[in-house]
Amino acid sequence: MDNTPDTRLFLANARYLHTLTRGGAWPRPQIHLLIYLDRHRETQVTPTQLSQVLRVRPSTITPMLQRLEDQGLLRRVHSQEDRRQVFLTITPEGQDFLKKDWERQVVFFRGLLARLAPEEGLLFLDLLEKISDPAPSESPDFLMKGCEPEC
Repeated sequence: MDNTPDTRLFLANARYLHTLTRGGAWPRPQIHLLIYLDRHRETQVTPTQLSQVLRVRPSTITPMLQRLEDQGLLRRVHSQEDRRQVFLTITPEGQDFLKKDWERQVVFFRGLLARLAPEEGLLFLDLLEKISDPAPSESPDFLMKGCEPEC
């Protein structure tokens, strides 16, 4: 493979994902699902809303919900007004699971940052926050080089 920014980005991401999952990490969409339920404990969240938030099809969310419910991490509650309507809530076990996942992630990322000088670590965090912004102002030109208009 060549040494273009695209190739470097692809390979770095592949190595990062491999490193992240080496310790038996949970699939991130399931973690995001639990985080969303935890942050929205005071509201009634439906499976349809959750599939929209996670940007997955309802047919994809159903087995995810079943697995998490089977493990006791979330609970489905039927509406009192309309028994067909289902709301999702995180269980105390789900909250404990998130806390342990958070602690594991902190240890993992501290290990990564320990490889960097302090100023590099701060730069990395700044850049990570910048690129993870959900509404970036504009894509860098070097990433779009060679893309067709539909990119």
